[in-house]
Amino acid sequence: MPQPLSNVRSRAAIDLEVSSIMEEPELAALIGGIVGACSILEAKIAQLFAELMGTKAEFGVAIHYAIVSGPAHADVLKAVADKALSGRRRELLQALVELAKKAMKRRHLMTHGLWGHSPDIPKALLFDSARSRSRDVG
Repeated sequence: MPQPLSNVRSRAAIDLEVSSIMEEPELAALIGGIVGACSILEAKIAQLFAELMGTKAEFGVAIHYAIVSGPAHADVLKAVADKALSGRRRELLQALVELAKKAMKRRHLMTHGLWGHSPDIPKALLFDSARSRSRDVG
C-alpha cells in the first residue's frame, strides 16, 4: 500500500533518475502489467463502442480513437449507450464506464508520474505524481 516517504523513512536517500526504477525490476514489471491491462480495457471499450453504434468495427474503433480526451471517450460512450440500450443494461454499462474511467485516471497518473528508488528502502519504489509536481512548478 502506498505510504508517504515521511511515514516510512523521512531521511531516506532518493534517486529519481529515469533508470532508477530498474533497481526494483519485479516492481517495475508490475507497473508494466497495469499499463498493459488498461490498454486492453481501452481496446475493449472501443470495440463495445463500435458494437453499440451498429457499425463495422473499424469505423467505430476509428471514431473512438479519434477522440483525444479520456473523459470524452466515456461521455461519448454513455451518449451512444443511452440511445442503444435501455433499463438495466444501460445502468450496468454506465456503472462499468464509471469504473473504467477511475481505472484510466489512475493509470494516467501512474504512467505520467515520476518513479524512483531509495537504497535505504529495499523492495520499494518511490512515486511522485505528475499532479503534485505540476503544482510545485508554478
